[in-house]
Amino acid sequence: KPNDEYGGKGVYLGKETEGTVWSQVINEALNGEPYVVQEIVKIPRVSFPVVENNSLQFVDMVVDLDPYVFGSKTEGLLTRLSSSSLANVTAGGGTTPTFVIEKIKTLNKKRLGIKVKHKSKSIDNSKNKNIKRSQLKKNRKSVRKKGRTDAR
Repeated sequence: KPNDEYGGKGVYLGKETEGTVWSQVINEALNGEPYVVQEIVKIPRVSFPVVENNSLQFVDMVVDLDPYVFGSKTEGLLTRLSSSSLANVTAGGGTTPTFVIEKIKTLNKKRLGIKVKHKSKSIDNSKNKNIKRSQLKKNRKSVRKKGRTDAR
């Protein structure tokens, strides 16, 4: 794209540009005003519900997540969706709400500077085996007393 352009204006994607047009753009970039050239990154497409003409349809759209980073903290996100490869709003993309899923209590405690204890997911197998064995024995005795033959 031209160095001083914005809003998707003057952006050409090599894979999606016809050969003669691409040659003209390359020639202009090499001999005219400064251009910005970027390596293309494959942007994932996700199916989103879209209402058109009072009908709900699912459309595959590119998802562009743009974090707002201040220092070392991410303080928000801009999320854009587009049915074309350019997610820029003026090029036809649109913004959509973004929800960050995190336990609210944990998040609030972190913001208040309260230490958050995470429950350990490690299991002491020696204790666990003993509990399982003793529970299994109790279950078998209970089943036998009730006259059942299967010990589920």
